[in-house]
Amino acid sequence: MECLDSKISKLYNLWISLGAPLDSSIVNNKLQHVLYEIDRVIEYEELQKRLLSADIEDIMANIERKCEILGVPLENILESQLYKSTPEFTEFHMDLNPSFSRQQTLFMLDSRLAHEIHQRRLHVKDWLSEIAQLVEELTDVQPFKPYEEYDDDMSWSTMQLISCALRDLSRVQMVRQNEFESAIRAIHYYWNILNVTPDFNDSVDVALSQTFEKIPIDIRIDESFIACKPVPKVYYHKNMHKPLSLASDIVAALKMKAQALQSVYNVRLPMYTKYVKGIRTIWEELNIPDEKRCIIHQSLDGEYLNELRINFGKLKAVVRSMTEEYIDKFKVKLETLWDKCLLTQRERDDFMNRLHELNTMDEVRVIVDEHIKYLQKIQHDGARLAKLMKERKELIQEMIDFEKTASDPSRLFRASFQLNQEERWRKTCFPTLLRLDDELIEAVCNFERISKKPFIVGERRYLDTLFDEIADRAANQTFFGFLNPEPAYRSTRNTTKNQEPRTKTHVIQYKDLRILDTDVSLQFDENQKSTAQYL
Repeated sequence: MECLDSKISKLYNLWISLGAPLDSSIVNNKLQHVLYEIDRVIEYEELQKRLLSADIEDIMANIERKCEILGVPLENILESQLYKSTPEFTEFHMDLNPSFSRQQTLFMLDSRLAHEIHQRRLHVKDWLSEIAQLVEELTDVQPFKPYEEYDDDMSWSTMQLISCALRDLSRVQMVRQNEFESAIRAIHYYWNILNVTPDFNDSVDVALSQTFEKIPIDIRIDESFIACKPVPKVYYHKNMHKPLSLASDIVAALKMKAQALQSVYNVRLPMYTKYVKGIRTIWEELNIPDEKRCIIHQSLDGEYLNELRINFGKLKAVVRSMTEEYIDKFKVKLETLWDKCLLTQRERDDFMNRLHELNTMDEVRVIVDEHIKYLQKIQHDGARLAKLMKERKELIQEMIDFEKTASDPSRLFRASFQLNQEERWRKTCFPTLLRLDDELIEAVCNFERISKKPFIVGERRYLDTLFDEIADRAANQTFFGFLNPEPAYRSTRNTTKNQEPRTKTHVIQYKDLRILDTDVSLQFDENQKSTAQYL
């Protein structure tokens, strides 16, 4: 424009210097060719403006369409960082007329949106393809439509829906693969270790049998084999024998089979361990040469376990006879100590049964020696307790006999010295009984503390029996309280004045002793395990 202004100014100066007339008709006549060319240029530029405006409208239509595909409002795109980052953003907003800069800006925006749609379509296509494979692998229902139906819907919500579904299905696949691998590995191990015959009427068992033929496994009775993490994709692959798959029902069926086999394994394993450990221990005890020892197989087959049980029983019979022979040397001593220590027949039988469970004579000798030392430790207290029990029992029997004959009128015709003697005995027998009760309760508590076990007579703890007997006697309506087997509750007015305060005193004392009995019982619970080795 400066060049045009310069030429017009130079032409105007020439006309002024020449003194040429400058009226409009003369000037238009001189510049008619120039004005014609300028008009042509203006027309051309107006055409370019219209074409540019149409091109911008087309680009805007494309942008609007792409915004619909992306699910984003056009206004948001124009205000987004994607558009603001262009160099013509400020100029575009200052000049709303069509311009080449605006065209370039919109073209760049359109290209970026096209690239975004292209990338999203690639992702969606890949995701839907992976989802289709996972659905087929998991034998689930396809949750999405074909890819072509998503061609015009690349919104963020659609992308999120598909990507999250792919993520969830991938997790399900991973979980089921691990469950499948663990279950089928356990089944393979249990089938071999338990010598299980497949059920050929079960299609799953047939497929498992065909799968196991091609995969070797280390057969050892080792619980860590099941506990360790399985190597992925040893048994699983996409071309497995039908009906094996990652379908939920198939995986659940495999897990149930593995759990059922594990239950059998858990039952047989302790038996196998017991027999094998016992057999090897007895071999060492009897010094049996290696060439005469049978081979121990790594198998939990039912028939083989029965064979081990028979062999163990034969060897155990030898050790049992040796144990009996050894015990016979101490039988008299043991029975004497048992009697002195007031052991019940059940405790004696439990001790003998425990000895017969041992597999070596060294263990038998140790247990017998410890038991004898234990009995020798408590025999003095046991003898004192037995003496008090006998003395109390005899006194009660004398009181019962006296109470039976007290109402006999003929006793009044006896000699006076005999009646005086009976009267003196009658006055002292009940205080003596109360004293024996106190001493016996104290002796029982002391014996239980030393022996670290409750003192049992018959099938019941003796201290409980003693407390019940004392309580029944205090409420009994007979003279001494021994004839009536059922307690009879009466008013204390029927009790003699001499006996009433003493009876109350001892009832309170027995209640206090029950508290002591509770403390002793707590000690039994704490020492129960340590005492078991002596009984």
